[in-house]
Amino acid sequence: MPGVQLHAFPSYTGTYTASDSLLIQQFCDQLDVDVFCSTGYTSAVTTPQVQLVYDLIAERPVVDLPDRILKEKQLALSYAAYLACPSNAALDELLTQYPHLDSSSIIVAQCGVDQHTFHDKASHGVASLRQALAFNKPYYVYVACPQGSGVEKRGKLLFDSLKVDQAADFDILWVGEKHTLDTDWLRDLPPQLHVRQVELSETELASAYAGALALIYPSFDSAYGMPIAEAMASGCPIITIGNPSLDEAAGDATLTVPDDDAYALLHALERARDTQTRQDLIAAGFTQAATLSWEGFATRLFELLNLASLERDDLRVREFHRHWKKLRMTQANVDVGID
Repeated sequence: MPGVQLHAFPSYTGTYTASDSLLIQQFCDQLDVDVFCSTGYTSAVTTPQVQLVYDLIAERPVVDLPDRILKEKQLALSYAAYLACPSNAALDELLTQYPHLDSSSIIVAQCGVDQHTFHDKASHGVASLRQALAFNKPYYVYVACPQGSGVEKRGKLLFDSLKVDQAADFDILWVGEKHTLDTDWLRDLPPQLHVRQVELSETELASAYAGALALIYPSFDSAYGMPIAEAMASGCPIITIGNPSLDEAAGDATLTVPDDDAYALLHALERARDTQTRQDLIAAGFTQAATLSWEGFATRLFELLNLASLERDDLRVREFHRHWKKLRMTQANVDVGID
């Protein structure tokens, strides 16, 4: 990537976390870094920090995250001068989970979509993709999340709905690594319905979206829903559940079903096969996707980076950093590296 330099750094393990911050600061000092931008649980010590908070799944009871790592995230949030969330819903949840944060230091920076890959011409690759996959029937596409993050609950809802209609005559294109598809879900499916699990390149994924009846994305916990943005830009209708963050991303380009309602999801699958409904959703998706750009995200993020950089010599900021460094050095001296 032009203008981007890669520097080798030890992987984050969740142990010796205070020492990790001190090492980050050492790199910042050596590279003359103006602002450190953290995307997770890491923090600097005296360099101003902007924190990207994509979601708050780790704070939910259903996620078994080591307490130490979660506390490190809390430290990073407390240290950061400014924060950015991908949606208003994510921002609201952040302030609910961490009410001590200053709301004036947090902005919404919606993620974009790669318009060079996902666009209205993606349909040109549908025929060749179908031929390569030997996939001839009408199909819905499902994009699986990495292991965890509610993927089992999301997938189970889909297959529960499919088992209700034993006359279903379409297929499911499951996009994702093999471990994301639980074979137990495939039992008792309609005999003529087939599930094809594949791993696709981004270009192939765009064609898969363009040829699908709809993207099924019943996410319970996503803070933005990147597959939704990509599918809309490729001319694919969306089926999802009522999730405030996904509603922000999709606008009017989605068929929304209630949480945990397999029958409602089955009805949405039927509606997506109606010609007029599909045309309306596709048109709305193109309009909505055009508002999602990485240039817009970058502009918003740069605003925060610039603000943090301008404040680095502020006396109050320097005093805060002095005390913070003392805290982290004390922690590093007593840290025994236990998760």
